[in-house]
Amino acid sequence: MPGRMADTEMGIPIATSQLIILTTGAVAGRKPRSVTLATRETAVSLQSGIAQLQEALRRLAQTAEQVGLYWTDAKYQEFLTEHYQPLEMLVRRTLQEMERLEQALHQMQRDCT
Repeated sequence: MPGRMADTEMGIPIATSQLIILTTGAVAGRKPRSVTLATRETAVSLQSGIAQLQEALRRLAQTAEQVGLYWTDAKYQEFLTEHYQPLEMLVRRTLQEMERLEQALHQMQRDCT
């Protein structure tokens, strides 16, 4: 229904006929703690999240490299193989998918304007 707000746990935009309503802290049966109204021109973007995840991955790689200067035994190599490398691959795949989703969101915005 246009103009009706759905319950949400996160700040997820909920489209209405004229406005986008961003809610924070809404739980079934209760009002949200805050509501932000924006016009339809508000751009939906994942760029902030992508940038934050890229920065976290960069810091993690830097830290792993620094740790490797001091932790030089076989257990460090085991840690890299069993924990760090799989995590790095997962984060890189996640970033790729977030970028694909970002492109899809932009295409949807172009299609709707």
